[in-house]
Amino acid sequence: MQPQATSQDSPAHLTFATWVVALHAAGVACSDEAIAVSCTELMSGEGDASVLVGAIADRFPEGTEPDAVVAVATSLYPGATHTDLGEGDRSERLKHIRSRQFGRPLPWLARIVERNLNGQVGPVWLLVETVTSVVVTMDPNPWNDIDEARQIPLTDFQVLWELDACTSVSVR
Repeated sequence: MQPQATSQDSPAHLTFATWVVALHAAGVACSDEAIAVSCTELMSGEGDASVLVGAIADRFPEGTEPDAVVAVATSLYPGATHTDLGEGDRSERLKHIRSRQFGRPLPWLARIVERNLNGQVGPVWLLVETVTSVVVTMDPNPWNDIDEARQIPLTDFQVLWELDACTSVSVR
C-alpha cells in the first residue's frame, strides 16, 4: 500500500501536487528532476505521495497566494506557465477555456471563493479538468480513499471564480 498524503497537508499543496502528477501523466514533465521522478514512481504504483506533497510544500515557504503559486509553477514549467484564462469578460473567458480544451486539454488551476465545512468563506484552489455546462474538477488528493472530484454548474463556477478575480494558472 502506498503511503498517503494526509488531511494535515495543506489542501493547496495537495491540489498543486495532483496537478503536477496529472501534467506528468499527460507528457508534461516538470523541470525539477526529483519531483519528476516522484511523479513517475507514483504513476507506476511505487511512489510515496507524502514525499511529493512534501517536496511541493517546501516550495511554498510564504504560503499559497496566487503570486506564490504562479512563481512555483513558473519554476517547474519555465516558459510554459500562463495566467491568462481569467482575462476578459465571461464570454471571452469561456472562449479561451474551451478553445484550450480542444487544443491540448491539460488540467489547470483555478482559485474560487466558497464557504468551507466550518462555515468560513475563503479562497480554495481547484484542479479543473473540463469545462462544459459543468466544470469538472479532479480529486485534489487521489491518494486517500475519499473521492473529492466535483462537478460545479458553469454559472456557479463563474461567480465563485469571479469572487477571486478569476485567478488561474495553466501550462501550455
